[in-house]
Amino acid sequence: AVTKSIYEIAKIKIEMRDFYGASYTLERAESLDVDKKVLEKIKLFTDGSTFLMKKKIKKGVDILSQLIKKQNINEYIRPLAYSFRAYGYFCQCKYTHSLNDLDTLEKFGYELDSASQYNKSLLEGVLACLNNRFEESLLKLGHAEKMRPTTADPSIYRGLTLITMHNRGSSSASLPPGDLLTMAIDALTQSIEKE
Repeated sequence: AVTKSIYEIAKIKIEMRDFYGASYTLERAESLDVDKKVLEKIKLFTDGSTFLMKKKIKKGVDILSQLIKKQNINEYIRPLAYSFRAYGYFCQCKYTHSLNDLDTLEKFGYELDSASQYNKSLLEGVLACLNNRFEESLLKLGHAEKMRPTTADPSIYRGLTLITMHNRGSSSASLPPGDLLTMAIDALTQSIEKE
């Protein structure tokens, strides 16, 4: 009964996005007579997510990867583990891995939350730019910017995409080449104003 109670308290804290509270609850359980095997997977998730929050990205991604490799992940924890690991991969500039995690969630039939939808638009924009598909990149980044208009990242990536277009001598049917640098400066200035 104690194990089930600890698990439910930790789950409620996770639902409230209080990952430190969930972690603290699970740490206190270590000194109690509980079935640690039952709490193992939820503890891995809270450990991985709190490492990400502490900007210890590699450690957080490694722990979440351990969790994802385990069999029979709770259906509540599975989508969280993938979406948080996708965020960690994004922070590590492992854009393809990050996008694969979000795509995997959708293949499992999970609907992406708004943060994951935003991250997916950013990822698709960045990957399109890296593959010289600049117009697609600008469209995806524009979509991300509409989702989170006060966030600087889409403007930063848009500016970098425009600079990349300029440096590679790319032109666009919808953008005059002489205006690329001016547009890049405008995008980067907008990102500073959003900070």
